[in-house]
Amino acid sequence: MKAPAVAAVATVLFFGPGCGGELEPTGRRSGADTSAVSLSSEREIPCGPRAVLALVCQQCHSSPTRSGAPYALVSIEDVRQERDGEPTSSAMLALVEQRRMPLSPVTITDEQRSVLLDWLRSGAPTVTPRECP
Repeated sequence: MKAPAVAAVATVLFFGPGCGGELEPTGRRSGADTSAVSLSSEREIPCGPRAVLALVCQQCHSSPTRSGAPYALVSIEDVRQERDGEPTSSAMLALVEQRRMPLSPVTITDEQRSVLLDWLRSGAPTVTPRECP
């Protein structure tokens, strides 16, 4: 007895509140939350590190940047951007480990530092898009 053939789906679509939107050429979302997003190429920063970046780093490393920050740290593309032959995540790791970032008056708790360092040390892995608590 032959097993039935299974068709492979090339693109997985994700529908979810807060995670939708059409992709711009940069890979960033825009538009309504009810649009479909292809997960085959869409990846993002996990919730823990994303929260630390939003609460701490993006006080300066926003888009557009503030207070003289040299680059944004908003998307996974920002974190992986090559700078001087290295991904930005390498500079982030070194500066946070050395406690040179964040600059005063911005502060980071030991727990936040640990979450960010653990993620950076593991190679800044991504997850499929999801809404964080």
